[in-house]
Amino acid sequence: MVCHHNISSTIRILCLDGDDETIRKYQDCFSSKSYAAYYAQKAEQGFALAKKEIPDLIFYDIQLAGKKDFSVYQQIETNSFLRQSVIILVSTSVKELQDWIQGADLPGVHDYLIKPIQKDELILKVNMSIRAKHLQDNFLKSNQKLDKALRYIKRIKADLERANSESLSGRAMLENSLRQISLIIDDRSRINQKLEKLSETHQQSVTGMVDILSAMMDANNRYHRGHSRKVAEIACFIAKEFDLPDQTIRYIEMASLLYELGRLSLPDKMARKIPYDYSSAERAFIRNQPVETAALLNRFSGFQEVSRIIRHFHENCDGTGTPDGLKRNEIPIGSRILAGADLYDYLVYRRKVNDLHDVFQLIEKEVNTRLDAQVVHVLHQYAKDHPVNSLERARQVKMYELEPGMELAAGIYTQSGAKLLPMNTILRKDLILQLAQYAEREALEENVFIKDASSSNG
Repeated sequence: MVCHHNISSTIRILCLDGDDETIRKYQDCFSSKSYAAYYAQKAEQGFALAKKEIPDLIFYDIQLAGKKDFSVYQQIETNSFLRQSVIILVSTSVKELQDWIQGADLPGVHDYLIKPIQKDELILKVNMSIRAKHLQDNFLKSNQKLDKALRYIKRIKADLERANSESLSGRAMLENSLRQISLIIDDRSRINQKLEKLSETHQQSVTGMVDILSAMMDANNRYHRGHSRKVAEIACFIAKEFDLPDQTIRYIEMASLLYELGRLSLPDKMARKIPYDYSSAERAFIRNQPVETAALLNRFSGFQEVSRIIRHFHENCDGTGTPDGLKRNEIPIGSRILAGADLYDYLVYRRKVNDLHDVFQLIEKEVNTRLDAQVVHVLHQYAKDHPVNSLERARQVKMYELEPGMELAAGIYTQSGAKLLPMNTILRKDLILQLAQYAEREALEENVFIKDASSSNG
């Protein structure tokens, strides 16, 4: 006889027993929707059911195939699809069970049950066995993830050895990186013993890897030294002003530190060039680096959002960017922030444009084409809080504090990005009135940046 219940449940149970009364007890115990139960009273039928249904738990009557016939049990135990199934032997007595076990190699047995079967004991066995199976499954999955990460680390190790073979300073840094990677590999057994701390350990490893790669980028290019960390500082400032969640800010910070990771693969001559000295062919090659970097990082668990931010770094707000031609709010907020922070750092700290007024003149030209207007607005706040030149300061006033004669240090935009007044506009009564009237129809930024007259006069 073969029968089964079509139940949708996470606990799948196969009962192999030649006794009708025992089968009825199983059916009574597993009638709840919490179980998907299958029953067989013949050994070969039971094996066929096991291969088809792949149960979580198997109750196996040792008398099912004969007193000393272990073949069916061994077929179940050695089948590659059934190795994760928990097997519980069922017998009429402990002595019978001991005699039967002496004749078989039983590495897959997890527990046993003595007839007559009691419902409470049976349910307890199921719960304990399933709990043990879940722990074992989680352990195996964690181990697989760790194996994958270690294989990738080994590939990075080999790549780093080749990439830095020509530089003594690079070789020293590589050796230091390899020592840290070796410590991660040697730490594997301890991580396996403390699975409950896997998430924390993974985060520490990610942070360490980000720091190592960021340091390598700095060492590989004098012109870009400190660039990624400065961009990360600016980007995090903007993200906090936008009141983004802490985890999102962390993703933006990681993306800022890693978005130029592709530079490590550049030829040495090209890697040491100043960006505005690149040829058109070199610029096209560099432009594709974020996509390749994103594809690389996307292989790591936990880097998917970081990868998405980096991939869309070269998107433009007007839809003319790459790789997907996204527009405005279609572009991830982290990518828009990163683009603004990168340009500000490039102009102020790399190209060293001396006049902050000229910096924002260049930035304002990119609003609503390359850059997001709201990001540029917060860049003015960053410049105010982190002045580069003490003679070039702006102060922040509320919209209702505007007065005729004030000169705008930053353009005024709607929250949708439409420009109302450009930078350097000298305010008049009629312009202030128009702003007030517009604010009644559509929300405007509450704060406005005004050139500090006292600093200019000084």
